[in-house]
Amino acid sequence: MKKLLYICIGMIVLFTLRAQSPQTKETFTIVHKKDTILPDMNKAEKFLTAPSLIPQKSDVWGPQPQGIVDENSPWLHVIVPLYDPGDKNSVRKAKRARLMYKRRFYFELSQDSTFQKNVYRSGPKRWSFYNPYRQLEKGKWYWKYGVADPDTPDKPVWHKEIFCFEITGKEFLVPVPPTPDEFVDAVMKHPAPTFTLLREEFKHMLPTKTWPEMAKHATKWFENMYRNDMKMTYTVSDQDAINAGKVKNGKITAKKIFFRHKMNTNLGQRTRYISTLMSGYILTGEKKYRDRAVEKARETIAFYDTAKFFIKSLNDTLYVKKEVWGGPYHLKNFIDICPEVLTKQEIDSIVKQEYPGTWTPPKDFESAEHSIYDQHLWQEIASKFERPMTFARYHEEAKEELKYAYELWLFRAPSLGRNDGGSLEGDGYIGVHDNYLGAVPWMLQKLTGFNYYRLSRWYGNLGKYLTYINPFGGAGNGYCDGDGSGATMPYTMEAMAYIVPENYWNLWRFRTIPRRPANKFTSDLAKSSKAYTLLSIWNHVKAPDLSNLQPPKELAAVFRDIGEVGMHTDLGNEKNNLQVTLHSSPYGSLMHTHPCQNAFNLAYGGQDLFWKTGFYNGGGWHNLLSYKCSRAHNTIMADGQVQGFHRTAYGWIPRFAHGDKISYAVGDASNAYNGKNRYQETKNPSPILFDYKYGFGNPGVTKFRRHLVMLRPNHVLIYDELEAKKPITWEFRLHSRRWMTQLGESWLMGVNDYAAASAKMFCKEPITTTLRHKYMPNEDDGIDPTKDLKPEDMWLLRPLDDENKLPNPIPEHYHGTFTTTGKHAKMRFLTVIEIHPGKDKEFKPKEEPKADTSNGMTTIQAGEYTITVQLDGNKPAFLEVKDKNNTAALVTGTAAQSITLGNETKTAKLPGSTLLMEKDTYKGDIFIETTDTIPDMLIFGNKY
Repeated sequence: MKKLLYICIGMIVLFTLRAQSPQTKETFTIVHKKDTILPDMNKAEKFLTAPSLIPQKSDVWGPQPQGIVDENSPWLHVIVPLYDPGDKNSVRKAKRARLMYKRRFYFELSQDSTFQKNVYRSGPKRWSFYNPYRQLEKGKWYWKYGVADPDTPDKPVWHKEIFCFEITGKEFLVPVPPTPDEFVDAVMKHPAPTFTLLREEFKHMLPTKTWPEMAKHATKWFENMYRNDMKMTYTVSDQDAINAGKVKNGKITAKKIFFRHKMNTNLGQRTRYISTLMSGYILTGEKKYRDRAVEKARETIAFYDTAKFFIKSLNDTLYVKKEVWGGPYHLKNFIDICPEVLTKQEIDSIVKQEYPGTWTPPKDFESAEHSIYDQHLWQEIASKFERPMTFARYHEEAKEELKYAYELWLFRAPSLGRNDGGSLEGDGYIGVHDNYLGAVPWMLQKLTGFNYYRLSRWYGNLGKYLTYINPFGGAGNGYCDGDGSGATMPYTMEAMAYIVPENYWNLWRFRTIPRRPANKFTSDLAKSSKAYTLLSIWNHVKAPDLSNLQPPKELAAVFRDIGEVGMHTDLGNEKNNLQVTLHSSPYGSLMHTHPCQNAFNLAYGGQDLFWKTGFYNGGGWHNLLSYKCSRAHNTIMADGQVQGFHRTAYGWIPRFAHGDKISYAVGDASNAYNGKNRYQETKNPSPILFDYKYGFGNPGVTKFRRHLVMLRPNHVLIYDELEAKKPITWEFRLHSRRWMTQLGESWLMGVNDYAAASAKMFCKEPITTTLRHKYMPNEDDGIDPTKDLKPEDMWLLRPLDDENKLPNPIPEHYHGTFTTTGKHAKMRFLTVIEIHPGKDKEFKPKEEPKADTSNGMTTIQAGEYTITVQLDGNKPAFLEVKDKNNTAALVTGTAAQSITLGNETKTAKLPGSTLLMEKDTYKGDIFIETTDTIPDMLIFGNKY
């Protein structure tokens, strides 16, 4: 494999040959490329020095795949700009209108570099990605592409480079799905409807046998909604602000965003009301629900188009159609399910509006296929199927668009991660994807008979990811937007348990996280297709057998694609479980992911304990300086500077080793402190975003490796290696959303409802300890934070509740720090965290952990474990842990050479390796030697 790696992504090798295309002879160049320069693979400790691991300018990797791949067969993909960088806006606009969705792409793939024999040819395609729909033979494969102008769609101009990838036989064999033509044929052969349900399912999905409680509740609920006869009009005024308490000194303080939210919420309630009536019609067949839904849809459309409200406190008129971000229930939504309620003239008008015959590009075309990730695009992916499936019977363009949506799904879905089941946006926001992750594959399977869940390794690992990052649904990973308990994905996981029951993780997750209660399940029918999906599956597939399932024996797992680790003590009992996660993402921070490389979060009993702080809807300054800032996470501040909030400010997980007693991982955030912030790139950014006093600078960090160790049953170690270009201060931050206290110097304690956790910091140099929890006044108190507060205090501004979404009163969060009193170019921290189950605020540990500093090392006792660590930053890093019974030991760090457990000694094959030994595990005696492992996306040519 190494030889193959160096051949395919090593030096750039160019040689020229004469190649024969089907049309003419041309000169092509075969290119063997790599995207990132890899570190020395022969060293135990590897350093990634690239300014970014993912593209920045074009937001896409170059032509792919190139080099080695880990899927067979991989998709071919290129991006060809629609205009030149120097073109004026008017020229760009004209070129986009003429070329987008109208030019044609051609691909050729063969093991013959001259493309004379055994060539797979795509034929003309409006989009720039292609798959041969077959598994490929071992060996080198060559491919090229051409682009044809709209005026000459059958005459491609071939790109002069030929690209190459290798099939080794070790790749994941992707099952071959139906082709786009076969899928569209399947849609057309089924009478409408085809998206939400099939015609034969109409009136037959109410689960009277599978779940009679839900069937009874839903029947009653639909009737209540019908009798309710909700009005489709509403008003928004200053009285709404008064009712919400947005008044101070007799003056209304609500901002425009408050009233916009009110308008949007009112419209959403009416849209869901209509959707609920349609659910009643679909499940029961009673036409009165359908007729009332149509009546209300016409009313709400008329109101939406004309409604406006004068808000006196703003001295402004707000138009519903302009201010809300959700639309009304459109008449087009009836076409697939009950077109008989619309006149022929209405249907013709809607079809012409949707498909005017100009070959208008589908929404997000030339973006969805190229972008590394777009949260809002992918959470709406189901609509990319629904629209063309609805209109494929009415217009030829819809059939072509449906082929695009289908291939986009096969190529990129689910786009949340590469293959390990993780979400690069964290699990706080993954819940929005529960709407389609189960629904779309099942919809496709019903139409074609092919199991689409088996296409992606990501799907196969989703249950595992959710189990280790949020095993019981009470404490998510905490590295992203979303302040609750994290997403549980109940619909997707139940669907997968039914459709892929041989996957243990699907079954375990389904058993661990219960189905939504009957009332909430019924309400969900009005929100998306996810509830319909389960109603349909129950009628087609036998329920999986969960009776003999046992909890996972492995208590820790790593997800290198997205950069997370989860460690636990009891995956079978939430109340006894100690959970620690580590985050360090190769993707940096983007959209909903926070800048929190090498941050950890700790929970006990399924409840957060040492955790990120802040509020998602807390206002601009709170968002910028605290909530969406590494300052609010359990990581390091360097010279008072926070991590970059940018894709280029990345981390990664170099190492992971796991036994019964000891679990170990390393995060590397050496590239996270580059001073870049995504908000710097907005129009008219605040000067504060460039101000070192506020933490937005580059402190010159050159190394930040964090070693995280779980010592079961109740200790966690954090060993930090810190280096910078010049002497700076180093600050270890520790937070809680609940309660903390200072026990002594370098000693803090946090508490939740199930346990206390004490954290003792050890450092060779003097440090100071602080603990803060009081908010500073904000704009609502009549101050200007930029003038009236010190820069070092602004991050503690009390959150603003402009959107009326925060708890009342807003709870205080706790922020502890261990900070060096002097400046140092090299620094080491060791933090020992001990869990005290069943203890509360009144508890205080009997003894403060002590250190023995003889023999140039520091020795600490943590329960049954003895820790030996090098805290001198000028000496090679070293950490050793042994239990008193000689059944478990760990040695790691640059100075690691060997490990001894009892009478047995193992020498490292490579100095600086991590060595783990344990006796009498469920696997027997184990010995693990591991070195840094490079992320897959840097090695394989199929990037997505």
